[in-house]
Amino acid sequence: MLFEHLTGSNVFILIRTSPIVPWLREDKVRAQGPFGQSITAGCLGATVLPLFFWLWKKGGAKALGIVGMVAATVVTVSSNAGTPASTYLSAGLALALWPIRKHMRTVRRSMVVTVIALALVMKAPVWYLIERVDFVGGHSWDRAYLMDQFSRHIGSWWLMGTADNGSWGNDTWDLCNQFVAEAGSGGLLTLVLFVALVSQGFGMIGRARKMAEGDKKHEWLFWCLGAALFSHIMAFQGVSYFDQVRVWWFAFLAIILAASSSFAASSLSTGGMLTSTALGEPDAMPAEQPAMTP
Repeated sequence: MLFEHLTGSNVFILIRTSPIVPWLREDKVRAQGPFGQSITAGCLGATVLPLFFWLWKKGGAKALGIVGMVAATVVTVSSNAGTPASTYLSAGLALALWPIRKHMRTVRRSMVVTVIALALVMKAPVWYLIERVDFVGGHSWDRAYLMDQFSRHIGSWWLMGTADNGSWGNDTWDLCNQFVAEAGSGGLLTLVLFVALVSQGFGMIGRARKMAEGDKKHEWLFWCLGAALFSHIMAFQGVSYFDQVRVWWFAFLAIILAASSSFAASSLSTGGMLTSTALGEPDAMPAEQPAMTP
């Protein structure tokens, strides 16, 4: 992607029969690599950043973690797109909130109160705040406009979704919001289930992190997983996953399930005491072994 960004030539054209014409923004190439477009490519880099940070933080893989974080940054920057940039910054912000991790309920409530207050004082709907976000000289008006038309046309999609979103207004054919795309594909029930899926992911991560209190290595693991999930949610505000980035999204959901459930099972099997057996690490032998009786 860096080579494509600097030269305008996508190396994957060597194994394709059709040309790959790069997108440009202010005469700078928006690299897409093997992905369908630069936005999904950049979002991949941005959302894996917290996991590479975990590799660096846990020790034993610091070199790989640094290489991964550099690669994630290069992929994000070379995509030259606003959604990956905001996703990357969101991941970094989430990681930086580690010192106040025990007060996240207050943070969440404050965010809700802030959104409600903005909705009361703003002349336009609150989702037009998206239009104000601009990191690379692009525009987010189409994202805000899509949300606006989505809310206005609930009657056309709530039951089974819709294929008529292109008639809602300018550029509304592009469902550049994952939540809107989910509703458009299956209606209100599909949207509710998708929100429940995301909510369950945060819940599993949060419960596992609380169980790991006092074990900084595993606390950091679950905090980084939460930061990565948060970065996905931010990416969903500007793109719907449609190409191979979907594989990463489904794999990440599996990672959340595997990491949190295995850690919880390990903790419960030892009577609530945390051990290093979680996530495949060898357990230490106890100081004293109970006497064996015939």
